Amino acid sequence: MTIVLYYSPGACSFAPHVVLREIGEVFELRRVSTADRDNDSPEYLAVNPKGRIPALIINNFILTENPAILAYLGRKYPEAMLYPSTGKEDEARCLELLAWSSNTVHVTFAQILRPERFVLGATDFPAVQSSGHANFQRCLTIIESHLGQHTFAIGARFSMEITPNPSFTPEQRLPVFGEVLRLRQYSAIC
Repeated sequence: MTIVLYYSPGACSFAPHVVLREIGEVFELRRVSTADRDNDSPEYLAVNPKGRIPALIINNFILTENPAILAYLGRKYPEAMLYPSTGKEDEARCLELLAWSSNTVHVTFAQILRPERFVLGATDFPAVQSSGHANFQRCLTIIESHLGQHTFAIGARFSMEITPNPSFTPEQRLPVFGEVLRLRQYSAIC
């Protein structure tokens, strides 16, 4: 089996990278620097026409978007016990958190790091970035509240539900994520 993960340093591709390492399968990493706009290259657009990171290829099956990639990996490798593929409430909660992380938390980073996605003129960038910081703080409050009642995002062990973005500062990671102690071993892949 051939597994390839297209990633960019400091991007949300960190989550499937960690999951692939936890699963223990051999995989190839292909770096696509979003900072250098490599994701807009014809070569990468042939893999993912959306031009976003990450993209996962298993054999000839191409999958994009973190919630889909993470759920797929979790169901494909149930022995890793990273994903509750029961079809019950725990799986629904996992999917809820994956979608929220992707659709809400991740967007706050886009506001901060890529304001040009939201407004046309550079004069408006500071307002978008300020909004991103405020939105991110609201997300942290929600995460802290959830994890104040639980050791991990879901269940009693490390899982894929809330994987810290490598862009978080250590001060943001430590009080927020129960999983962070396990994730420290992955600091080299950020």
